[in-house]
Amino acid sequence: MIWWGIQDENFLPVTRSGSGSKAKAVNAGSFNMGSWAWYFQADQLLYRVKEPDRSPGKNPFPARNFSKKGLYMFNAWSFSPSRYSLLDFYYQTGLVYQGLLPGRPDDRLGVALGSAWFSSDAASAYNQTYEIQTAAAIAGGKPVYPAQPQPTWGGVVVIDYQCMLTKWISVKPFLEYIMNPQQNGTLGNVLVLGTQAAVRF
Repeated sequence: MIWWGIQDENFLPVTRSGSGSKAKAVNAGSFNMGSWAWYFQADQLLYRVKEPDRSPGKNPFPARNFSKKGLYMFNAWSFSPSRYSLLDFYYQTGLVYQGLLPGRPDDRLGVALGSAWFSSDAASAYNQTYEIQTAAAIAGGKPVYPAQPQPTWGGVVVIDYQCMLTKWISVKPFLEYIMNPQQNGTLGNVLVLGTQAAVRF
């Protein structure tokens, strides 16, 4: 799928307006008459358990009505130009097995990996702006603050198990390993253990 949006201004170049303590950073990036991005998704059933679904109301002919137990795969990718998109690339992939445990046909065990990359143009624009503002602050005798590291990438690995307590209530404990959680290298990787409850109306 290709998405087409409104105008967006490029992050670069950044120019200097004024001099000395009056200097200011100005975004001189050109406008795009239409911003765009593409998104691709691919989901596939990899393996189906060969047993009939005898749930009430289902097809009485077993050969025509297999259960939903099995292994599923999902994938998604998105991309947009780094010259005006802060998040220019993202992907996720994962596997879900439904009905792994005997007597639990609707439970799902899942594992997924996702990662995102941030625009290098946006980081360059920030650094150029910081240099101009810092020089102006020094010229004006004002305090200078350290530059903030810019985001580069981040990722996460997730393992979860969705337990269906009833047809409309589920509990999903999960384990997440978050890589570069601040996206700029200032924090170490994090391990998160949690649970999620859901009610369907």
